[in-house]
Formats: sequence, C-alpha cells, structure tokens
Amino acid sequence: MSIIIATFSLVALLLVQFLCYLCGWHATGHVLGMASCAGQIVLDLLDGAWYVLPIPVLGFVVFYCLYRRRPRRKRAPRAYGLKSRERIAALVRKVREAIKPRPVLRPVPQRG
Repeated sequence: MSIIIATFSLVALLLVQFLCYLCGWHATGHVLGMASCAGQIVLDLLDGAWYVLPIPVLGFVVFYCLYRRRPRRKRAPRAYGLKSRERIAALVRKVREAIKPRPVLRPVPQRG
C-alpha cells in the first residue's frame, strides 16, 4: 500500500513540475519537487518504509539534475576582464550617442 502512495506522490510531483513549466516557473518547479521528495524521504525514514525509499530518492535526483540544467542569467559585467569592460563601455557610449535626439529641420522664419 505504501508503494502505491509513494508512486502517486511522485506522479503528483511530476504534474506540479509540468504545470510550473507551463507557467514559465522552471526553477520553482524544480525546487518544489526537490522539497517534496525530501519530505517524502524523511517520512519514509520515520515510518520505516525502506522498500519505498528509492522512489522519492529517484525523484529528488531527477529534480536536482533538472534544477542544475536550468537556464541561468548572464554573467554580471563586473566578472568581465579589463579589455571586455573597455569594449562594453565603448559600445554603450556609441549607443548613447546614437539615441540622442537629432535636430529637426525646420523652415527659416520669414521676416515680415
């Protein structure tokens, strides 16, 4: 009976993660999955259900691997070397100059 509950909880976790993917919350789904699997592992250890333990452990490993493979933010500019910082500064300077408003051509006012 306990193996059915553990399998059902793993299927529920996969469903939660799928819903998080649909919402665009990739890391949230992974963290929720890892937390739920860790909770199930603790409950199985306290209950003495050693034969069910591989199911949440497998789920934890899967969610951890997915969490490590998630897309991450780009590195912070402070992590770049001096040459790269100079190149980025030059590029930013050019872009800022390019977006400055240009004077609009207007007709010369007529004296009358």
